[in-house]
Amino acid sequence: MKRLFFSTFLILLLILPCTARAIIVDLSDNQIKEAENFGILHKEKTGVLLNNHYSVGKADVFSEHAIVRSKWHKLSLMTAFKGEHLSEKQRADILNDPCLQIDIIMFGHSIRFASDYQAKIINHGKEILPEKIHADHFQVEKHKKNRFAGFPAYRATIRTYFSYDLIDPACSLTLIIKKNGSQKKIRVNLENYK
Repeated sequence: MKRLFFSTFLILLLILPCTARAIIVDLSDNQIKEAENFGILHKEKTGVLLNNHYSVGKADVFSEHAIVRSKWHKLSLMTAFKGEHLSEKQRADILNDPCLQIDIIMFGHSIRFASDYQAKIINHGKEILPEKIHADHFQVEKHKKNRFAGFPAYRATIRTYFSYDLIDPACSLTLIIKKNGSQKKIRVNLENYK
């Protein structure tokens, strides 16, 4: 009886972190149309709408946070940018991308502050390193009237790419950002994204 109870308990522990819904890796024709129509409908607002919905971990204006860039997200964004439905090649480039892109947005006081950051994810108890990682640095607008001294003057976007083959898309993941011994964890519930 103990053994049966213990086995049942272990199975439940493995199943509970997973959900029935998951981020969509292989989009259907209807999902592709839906993504492109979203971009056409919302035009220049598409980026803001998607970034707000696909953002995780944001506590305030200058807090580190991440944006999950799924295939659905990228199709919508590219369609909005182009202003019309994508060509077969453009669509195929996005649909055949083997990696989930997670952009990490952070703020600092010097131009190359994000160069030494490292990132990884924990998914279903497994540590996964990015296939690629790249940081872009930008200067925040210098002379805004409502800007106070001491606030970060620079923003960086660290683009990380994790292989879909290594991720269980039905389970949540934890994004871990590290620099100089300190780390931040951001929980990403993959069921929230198409």
